[in-house]
Amino acid sequence: MPIRPMTLSTLLLVVLASACTDAPPPPERPARPVEAILVSEPGVDRVRTFSGTVEANTTVELSFRVSGQLDKVNVDVGDILEKGDTVAVLDRTDFELKTREAQASLTQAKAEERNARANYTRMSDLYEEQSVSLTDLDAARAQAESRKATVRSLEQGLALAKQQLGYTTLLAPQHMAVTQVIRSDNENVKSGDPVAIAVYGERPEVKIVVPESLISPIRREDRVEVRFDAIPGEVVGAEVTEVGVAATQGGATYPVTVRLDDRDSRLRAGMAAKVDFRFSTGSNGRLVVPAYAVGHDREGHFVYVLESGEDGTATTSRVGVTIGELTANGIEIISGLSGGEIIAGAGLPRIRGGMKVRVLRTDL
Repeated sequence: MPIRPMTLSTLLLVVLASACTDAPPPPERPARPVEAILVSEPGVDRVRTFSGTVEANTTVELSFRVSGQLDKVNVDVGDILEKGDTVAVLDRTDFELKTREAQASLTQAKAEERNARANYTRMSDLYEEQSVSLTDLDAARAQAESRKATVRSLEQGLALAKQQLGYTTLLAPQHMAVTQVIRSDNENVKSGDPVAIAVYGERPEVKIVVPESLISPIRREDRVEVRFDAIPGEVVGAEVTEVGVAATQGGATYPVTVRLDDRDSRLRAGMAAKVDFRFSTGSNGRLVVPAYAVGHDREGHFVYVLESGEDGTATTSRVGVTIGELTANGIEIISGLSGGEIIAGAGLPRIRGGMKVRVLRTDL
């Protein structure tokens, strides 16, 4: 039987099949990042960690109470100051001149006041002898009282001039650490312009933000534990001192402040810190998980259990659950989980069963 010639369409199919066979496989899609949450067993506290920064109890701007030209700035960043240490000094020339002028004016006024008082005494004697009139006596008395008032005014002016002269030296109000130096020698500064910034306080504080799902059980005087990257392996006790009542700008998180039990010279403002809170995992012996970790569709409520893989990846497995009441700590799980499982957190609509995911952050 004669062989039919290959048609054009058949030839194209053969070529395309060959090209497909030789083409490299498409690149593997990167694993979707997810948050992993450990389901604690009933009766076991659940630890949540929040990142924050160390802050001193008080930050103060060191400034002069008078304007002038900086003669000398005596501090550098990192300096530890004691009460009374000199921070900076202004040029004192103008202030010394004003003080001398005030002193000279006062000296002259005192001399005039003595003369006026002596004249009043003399006029009093002459009045008793009926050598002068009552009008002359009243005029002498008024002159003496006026000179006395002038002396008092100039005394206050001299005291003010001396006070302003003293303000040309900026002193540390108490024990503190310099965090920033803003001005340099020979700069002109106005009253109230910060020359340097310092922090002080016996016990540093750590500022953190807590999501709305966990802020309810946090109370003032709660005990927490704080860890620092700069001091590895050490845990410092602390107490909650402030709990925000309004969400921070740009998100449903609330500010919380904890104060360390002790002062540690190794800590500096701005250092990274991690604060561990312990939350009760359930009520009546039931498991509690974050509400955002539980999904719902026509088949019912479910969670995605993560089965650990290699290189920080995991495989998802859908598990149906029966839920109970919504509490301040999360939603109760009546059945479906026994405790100890690791489940996926936020972003459930983008997750499917059997999907390979990358663990972005764990709460283990």
